[in-house]
Amino acid sequence: MSHEILSLLDRWVEAQVLRPIDRGFAAFLLQQDPAADSKVILAGALTSWRLGLGHVCLDPLEFLTDPVGFLHLGMPEDPQEAMDPVRSEVSAFQDPSKLSEWAQAFQASMLIG
Repeated sequence: MSHEILSLLDRWVEAQVLRPIDRGFAAFLLQQDPAADSKVILAGALTSWRLGLGHVCLDPLEFLTDPVGFLHLGMPEDPQEAMDPVRSEVSAFQDPSKLSEWAQAFQASMLIG
């Protein structure tokens, strides 16, 4: 599972959806807890990305409601073109009903306190 989330983040970095440091933070989290839920690792990468935009928190519901729109905030000049290679992967996270699963993963994680 950890390899899959890092591979996903690698593709998002290549498409300039996330920064290399965001992926690096996710890898650091996995070093701290190799059994961490992929939702926690993704949330860590997204929180790092948001910090780079000047925000200090992540609203998972905002991401789950419209992940493509959420990630457009930090995209290069032409976000549509940059997002194209990973649009389907990003869109796959669109499901606000999964918020409770994310919350459960956060509560069970030793990485969040």
